[in-house]
Formats: sequence, C-alpha cells, structure tokens
Amino acid sequence: MSEDQETRNMVPAILEGSTVLATGPIAISLHNKGYYGIPEHEGVKLNGFEALHLLELGRIKIKKDDEYLTEENVLSFFSDILPQFTLRYLVYKDLRNRGYILNLGSGSSFFFRLYARNTKPKLDGAKYYVTCLREGGSIQLNDLESLIEIARKSSKLLIIGMVDAIGDVSYLEATKIKPSELDDKIYSNFSDWNWKELWDEYSKLEKSEI
Repeated sequence: MSEDQETRNMVPAILEGSTVLATGPIAISLHNKGYYGIPEHEGVKLNGFEALHLLELGRIKIKKDDEYLTEENVLSFFSDILPQFTLRYLVYKDLRNRGYILNLGSGSSFFFRLYARNTKPKLDGAKYYVTCLREGGSIQLNDLESLIEIARKSSKLLIIGMVDAIGDVSYLEATKIKPSELDDKIYSNFSDWNWKELWDEYSKLEKSEI
C-alpha cells in the first residue's frame, strides 16, 4: 500500500480542548475494533491516551488549527495538561500492545480499568484497576491501602504498572496490607523497597497472563 493510500485510510480527527474527536464515515470502526473512544453523534470522542496510541498505529490523523500534529506534538500537548501523562501512557500502550482493552477509570487514583481477555466492555465489567508508578518511586502505604480497599469494594484487583528507566513496564498485583503492623521508620513509603525482590517473592505477573 502506498503512502497516499495509507493516509486516505486514516480516520480524520480534531483536537478539541482535552479530547480528540474522530470524524467521518469510518470513525465508528475505532470503537467497533478495539473499543477505543466513546461514540457520539458527531463521531468518536477519544481521550489523550487513545488518540496518541491510534496515531502511532497509523489509524488516525489529528489536526489542530488546520495543522496536522505529529506524535511528539500530541505527547507534548497532553503532557502539559494531564498529570504524569507520559508515565501513564507507557503503561496504557504496553497493555494495548499485549491485546488488552482498557479505558479511563472514574477517579483520579485509578487511571485505568482493565478488562480480562475475551470479555466485552459493553457486557462485562472490568476485572482490574491499574495505577502507575515509576520503578524506584514512592507511594505512601496508607494511600496504597486505600487504593486496595476501594478496588476490593468494587470487586476488582489492583494492579501496579511499574515503569523502569528505559520505559519497560512490569506488573505487580497489590494485595491487602496492614500499615499498622509495619515499621513506619523503614516502610513509610515504597522508595526503599526492593521491587524486584518483592516481585519474585509475591506475585510476578507473566506477560501472557497480566
């Protein structure tokens, strides 16, 4: 397929505020094939994570003020308006590339809802909540405990997507903890934890399983 043909097959989209609107007769295919975006009367509304991923895949072309945007343009734009966009996008992209369906969670703490394989978001609920952390970064134990409890009350499992220095992503399933039973002087946050040792000891998730 020539470059001109590939361009013609891309769905046109417009950056509007903090979202991207995919338009045209085949825009609905973005949702029907992969559950990207939310169908609306005017087209399919995409969040920044979806828009950047589809742009990288060559499925859409995005305009702003009559100019087409590059991947770098889109990354820079959403990094300016969404906290930790690049970190979160690396996790989003990794999961999408593994064949998983995910969308944004309703709260600021849960960045994504992740669906089990062979399920449909319209019919089945998400199985996991996914939050993101840079490897070696920190999170207060009481904050993690709160996240785990919210996930439990929603009948979800909490997954932490850890991004290393070169952008590779590892996953850890967080289970019930009791901060009151830990030595606060040593474990006041996760910055001193040996993530790889923790991974091996508890719940390393293989790429084929998540």
